[in-house]
Amino acid sequence: MAFVVCGVWVVSVWFGVAICVKAWLLLCGVGKYWLLLGCNLVPRVGRASLRRIVETALWGLCAAGWKIAAGKVGEEYGRAYDAGATVGHVHGRRPDGAPTQDLETFRAFSAAIRARCPILQQFSTGGAVGMGVEERIAALSLKPDMATLTLGTCNFGEDVFENSLPTIRAILDRIRRYGITPEREIFDDGMLATADALFATGLLTPPAHFHLVPCVPGAPAAPPPHLPHRSRSPPARSPLP
Repeated sequence: MAFVVCGVWVVSVWFGVAICVKAWLLLCGVGKYWLLLGCNLVPRVGRASLRRIVETALWGLCAAGWKIAAGKVGEEYGRAYDAGATVGHVHGRRPDGAPTQDLETFRAFSAAIRARCPILQQFSTGGAVGMGVEERIAALSLKPDMATLTLGTCNFGEDVFENSLPTIRAILDRIRRYGITPEREIFDDGMLATADALFATGLLTPPAHFHLVPCVPGAPAAPPPHLPHRSRSPPARSPLP
């Protein structure tokens, strides 16, 4: 097992299974290892090692109203890469800050990032509440290094973030068609059960990269005492001892 810390994400890797935790505060023990959860704990990362991963998302829902240009996107992800980030989680935003899954927006963002640094690009397929699945996955034709796969439906503020099994299968089908590595997003424990069912049918296969997402408004909370439980609870058919 290895761990690494950044201001936004923590990723631990067990025998080919990456467990990624969105981190905000505190110090949390996992077995004899520790996950350092904090906003000012950004070490340099030796990117030659596949056992160390730092993932950064530079904006999300908080970007509403922000004016985000492709050139600025490339520069900010470049700065993150220079600080040690290895994976860039990318959300689409129109010039006025509104969320979008528009193909050309992702094309411009991706090109700007690639021109600035070789960080692995991970496209979000979440989009915004109310988007249809085809709209959410339109940009995957650009074949990013990774893409998100949220493994269940949950409340999201005043709305519902819909990820039924048909939606999950449609997103996964597109991910597999283009040879993209999925990041399996887990908002609550029920999504781990969904992952296990998908492993059982062969739709998910190891090695597996999991992202544990706490603190989403409306979804189950995951205070620090809960994180060790989730990090020890990957699907039974993932390649853990």
